[in-house]
Amino acid sequence: MEKMDEMEKKIDARAYMYGYKVLAGSLLVWQVVELIKFINTGEMNSLPFLIMNSGIVVQVLSKKYIQNKMIEGAEEYKQPKSISNKMIVILAIFYFVLSIVTILNMISEYIL
Repeated sequence: MEKMDEMEKKIDARAYMYGYKVLAGSLLVWQVVELIKFINTGEMNSLPFLIMNSGIVVQVLSKKYIQNKMIEGAEEYKQPKSISNKMIVILAIFYFVLSIVTILNMISEYIL
């Protein structure tokens, strides 16, 4: 595999961004449809909500992880360890675990 130059990296990043926006928009439309269905019938499929929010949680956690790895040894880029950063990570992990448990619960309802 050949190394990508700066322009290829920007092209890839922009393509990933557009793909992510299309997926997020599609899941948002699905959520609205499910919300309307819930208002009318009282039944709601929470799967699009869980998928979209799980993706956002993974994005936030991976950004924090990559950011911390990139500035690990550099003195000039040291950022203070703030409580808000720790709370964001803790809440993201909590939500991710909650999403997995909810999805497993939904699957078990369909099987049983």
